[in-house]
Amino acid sequence: MTILEFDEIDKYQEVKEWLLNLTPSQLMEQKQRAVDVVWDFLEYVYVLGFNVATEEVGDTLAQDAVSVLPKDYVDSTIGTAGGRNAVSPAIKNFDGLSDKQKAEADKAIYKKFDNKDFRDRVRQYAEIGNAKEIIRVVETDGNRVYNTGGLNAVKGIAKTKTWCTMQDTKVRDAHDFLQGITVPVEDKFVTYDGDEADEPGDFADPANNVNCRCWLEFHK
Repeated sequence: MTILEFDEIDKYQEVKEWLLNLTPSQLMEQKQRAVDVVWDFLEYVYVLGFNVATEEVGDTLAQDAVSVLPKDYVDSTIGTAGGRNAVSPAIKNFDGLSDKQKAEADKAIYKKFDNKDFRDRVRQYAEIGNAKEIIRVVETDGNRVYNTGGLNAVKGIAKTKTWCTMQDTKVRDAHDFLQGITVPVEDKFVTYDGDEADEPGDFADPANNVNCRCWLEFHK
């Protein structure tokens, strides 16, 4: 699964522009609208992560199939659409998820840290007119939800997952410790301070989640 490049996502740019174009007083008045805008974005990146992981794992399965299966079987089963057909079709939007998948998505989107989910944090910053901190919520929760969407998509398909960092000077020590670590898909990553996570952004300590840019790679 590839890193989530916020600057390349039109929807992120729309959210960021909308927030930054509001004066502090306008943001305070549109507190609930801010929550709804962030919520819509988190649903979007969940589906994005779901699709990206499905496609990448599917491509791997397809490549393996090409190497060991008869050509006529591969053509009829995998076809020209690539590996996605080997796993599941692309989900166009949140409504395209099954009821079970929606429940998993909601669990990710509304996950609480320090007894607060994204709505609480957005309202907290909107009440003081702080758009930049809301953007931080968008990016932090967005990266976590993106990775969770990918992880949920490949459970039962991929066997292992690998923690990947940007490998630059901004990477915090707790995440650098996990760089390249591979564990079974069902297991948690445990960093040197004892904190653990299923995926980037999922640590119990919020300080280990804020501004996280890490992502997962999946292997069959």
